[in-house]
Amino acid sequence: MDKQVVQGAERPSLKHLFAFTRWQHGAAISAAVASTIATGAMKTALAVVLGKIFEVVAAFGTAELDNRETLSQVSTWSLVLCGMGGGVWLANAAFMAAWITFGELQAKSVRNTVFESLLMKEMAWYDTQSNGIASLLVSIETSVLPAPSSICLPLTCLHTDKPANSRRPPPKSLATSHATS
Repeated sequence: MDKQVVQGAERPSLKHLFAFTRWQHGAAISAAVASTIATGAMKTALAVVLGKIFEVVAAFGTAELDNRETLSQVSTWSLVLCGMGGGVWLANAAFMAAWITFGELQAKSVRNTVFESLLMKEMAWYDTQSNGIASLLVSIETSVLPAPSSICLPLTCLHTDKPANSRRPPPKSLATSHATS
């Protein structure tokens, strides 16, 4: 498939994700960035703790540690690992909640901007709409509806292992059955 380039259109960039950000969104974006840093730090800390456990096992394998000392150290690091599991759970919950909140605030800002622009229109403009106002409102809402996920998804994927566009396409059998029906 050839991609068509619209003349005069800007390429999407990171600044477009923040086009409707207001100063009131500062707390939400700060919480989102802080939780992103926390979840990234947890991944690093997990690697360190697992490395310590493997050091203990390697020391046991070379007979530097006896059975009791190995069991004691592995038990200690296992408790640390369990505590980290709870911390990772909380950090990821905060991560998702903060980015979803930020996306919803962005969508609210988009809706308010569209509503304000509709209020500024002359009454005659509404009469010139070929399909009526109801279809105009539906098309506006369907344009704004994916805004929270389209804002949050690229930003949450900045720190995860998978890029946002790594989703698999549907199986060919599904793609062809929908195309033929």
